Amino acid sequence: MLASLLGSRFWITAYVMLALGFTVPGDWQWLKPTIPFFLGGILFFSCLKISLSETITAVRTPVVWWRLSWTSCAKLLLIPLIAFAVTKLIAPEWANGILLLTMMPAGFSCLAFADLLGGNRVVTLLLVLATSALVPFTAPLLLAVFTGTTVSWSAIAYEAGYIALLLATPFTLAQLTRTVFPALVTRHFAHWNAGSIACACILVFVGAAVNRHTWEHLPLTSILIALGLTIMATLVSAGCAVLLGRFLPRGDAIAFTCVAIYMNNGLAVAFATQFSGGNPYMLLPAIVVQIPVMIGVPVMNWFMDRAHRKAAVAAA
Repeated sequence: MLASLLGSRFWITAYVMLALGFTVPGDWQWLKPTIPFFLGGILFFSCLKISLSETITAVRTPVVWWRLSWTSCAKLLLIPLIAFAVTKLIAPEWANGILLLTMMPAGFSCLAFADLLGGNRVVTLLLVLATSALVPFTAPLLLAVFTGTTVSWSAIAYEAGYIALLLATPFTLAQLTRTVFPALVTRHFAHWNAGSIACACILVFVGAAVNRHTWEHLPLTSILIALGLTIMATLVSAGCAVLLGRFLPRGDAIAFTCVAIYMNNGLAVAFATQFSGGNPYMLLPAIVVQIPVMIGVPVMNWFMDRAHRKAAVAAA
């Protein structure tokens, strides 16, 4: 049971950490510098299960490039535009914040979740890399066209460099560890994902505690509206994952589902702070989205498993 709290029942641990981050008294700003280390921890433990050779092999495969291309476009363009259009109809004052949130690249925790649910680890890593590399180009375009926001390219370049460093450092360290300590990595192969999920859950607490001063003065109605809209955005992401996942092998479909649902909300917080001066309509969705996405990933896995079993029975 305890082991499952960093495994199949990770969402319980995540919700407890989120609740603590929202409620534990005190000033937690001193934890802010630890965020890159926990992000790196997520990738480091996940990448211990991914070899450099299998990554290179996947990159050299044309069909993988084709799948990466259209799934990345769906993640960075299709899902944000659908969520933006729906929000524009029902709560226009929140539309820009939902657009900002949903156009973010895949969250680093996708690797841990996809591995836990039986997804293709390498494809998940490549989707994280691809969407993170493309977002400096797609985000300014969407913000300029649909919100009229003038984005500082120097700020975008800084964020792009920051993301590249966060991705490259833990991956490199993981490959060095695999090379220097191959027996250790193999012996504990089944346990590395628990380390990744532990880092992700700690990061949930840190993210909530560090940023709560930006929204705790808001009325409860605003918080509930933001939560409702992030649930809607999660449902849009899940719907696109279900529809488009039909065109992918099962392992790739699970990877895309995790990527579609779990966005890099920390980057959304950074963008909202830099480009909107901490406007709560832009910032709050990026914070409360943790609530629906934590349960969205395992629920979608259950849904896909159920559909897979039905298809297997029908084919038998």
